[in-house]
Amino acid sequence: MPRDILLTSISLFLWGFGEGLFINFQTIYLKQQWGATPVLIGTILGIVGLVTVVCQIPAGYLSDRIGARPVMWAAWFTASITLIIMAFTSSLVVFIVAMAFYWCTSFVMPPLNRYMANMRGKMKLERAMTIGSVFYNSGAVVGPILGGLMGDAYGLQTVFRVSPIIIFLSTFTILWIRAEPKIHHSTDRHPIHLIRNSRFFVLLGIMSFTLFALFLPQPMTTYFLQTERNISLTQIGQLSAIGSLGNVFAMFFLGNFNALVAVFIGQAFIGIFSLVFWLGNGMAWFGVGYLFISGYRLSRNMMNAFIRPLVKEAETGLAFGFLETVGSITQVIAPPVAGFLYTRDPLSIYSTSFFLIIIFLVVNLFLLPRFQSRKEPTIEPITYT
Repeated sequence: MPRDILLTSISLFLWGFGEGLFINFQTIYLKQQWGATPVLIGTILGIVGLVTVVCQIPAGYLSDRIGARPVMWAAWFTASITLIIMAFTSSLVVFIVAMAFYWCTSFVMPPLNRYMANMRGKMKLERAMTIGSVFYNSGAVVGPILGGLMGDAYGLQTVFRVSPIIIFLSTFTILWIRAEPKIHHSTDRHPIHLIRNSRFFVLLGIMSFTLFALFLPQPMTTYFLQTERNISLTQIGQLSAIGSLGNVFAMFFLGNFNALVAVFIGQAFIGIFSLVFWLGNGMAWFGVGYLFISGYRLSRNMMNAFIRPLVKEAETGLAFGFLETVGSITQVIAPPVAGFLYTRDPLSIYSTSFFLIIIFLVVNLFLLPRFQSRKEPTIEPITYT
């Protein structure tokens, strides 16, 4: 594995560990600390997600113009600062603002994906797009278990105060990665060409509906487990760890699959997740369901690998920025919809998602192969002096 890919992956492992401590307990924390209702929680998540929408395209554009590394560093520093604020504030408004800025660090994805693609050396593109998730989710296996145990023993506020320490270590590690080598482009590679690529934007539209269906069952799941099924924080942490373990196995064993095939597999996985939560009950069933939540991240990562051959190298960051924007928009829309469905019937979240996934899986099986590129982009050998 190339040196810089390894360092980035280690940093992502630490981020997954630190974020895993608290991320799955946010909705419960909002309920316990400030008495938020399901609709209010869904609205907060939607508003917070809205902030992430505006960050993706500028981050992708900047990574094309100044390189991926400084944009990545900005995301890591922002995460460290905002987590400290979230941990020590006594104001819901301040917590939501800090939470919004923390979620905004998802702008790391376009430069990160560009960096992994351009620094991969001889590594296969699909593997480069998934290796970071293997390490991130390996850390996220440990985080939720420890976070759940700490939450039950000492309260969730303690969990939020420990997580910044781990994220700081992740930030320190990422500072050691090297910059991408400078690549000189001819004038015909100006990013405006991507704006004129109607084929690319039609594909984004198809992916947006798919990502909405895949994300819909997720925002209210931990709330559902505690409120409707009386699952403890420790058990929720264990289930989240199972989900992260599923992510590790999915990314590791399916990371070399053809991107299109992996996208379909990911959709099927979330369909299974929704079906299990709709019809099943008990920790054993929920554990099985969480194994398949990896389908969302698998599909989303492989969408990056799928679109990469369709754009010019000089437009890579911008293209990834558009895809992350689409994903962020679905994360704005899905939580309020999930909150609304929950108030009518908690199980309707999962039944609705299941049927939507079936519909879009059939549509995608027909449409996506028409966009597939048979040629993988090549990367020039990287040398440092």
